[in-house]
Amino acid sequence: MLGILNGGLAIWVVFAVSYTALCIVLSFKIYFLNYVVNGVKELHREIKTRGYSTDVFLPIRRGRFIFLLITNAVNLGLLIAGLCVYPQNLTDFGTFLLGLLMANAVLHAIFYTSMK
Repeated sequence: MLGILNGGLAIWVVFAVSYTALCIVLSFKIYFLNYVVNGVKELHREIKTRGYSTDVFLPIRRGRFIFLLITNAVNLGLLIAGLCVYPQNLTDFGTFLLGLLMANAVLHAIFYTSMK
């Protein structure tokens, strides 16, 4: 609401930082199927038994991992584009947020269809 009514640069920066943190947390939840704590414990256990080898850090669910990388890259790209375009007065916060939500809806539909 503050971004739509009073969309200053500070609101954009706060939104970008909090949105990036949210994307990271949700990526972990999607990859580990809501078992983030168990996934981190499993990774820690594998590091203790096998050491810091490359086999430990290879993703188990490769398709899901690749899609999450693509999704996070798109979201980061949209955030950077929004932060670059805003000072030139080419967009406002509401339009940017709508575009971001639309892009994520399309990505979610593609993810859901490909996982079925």
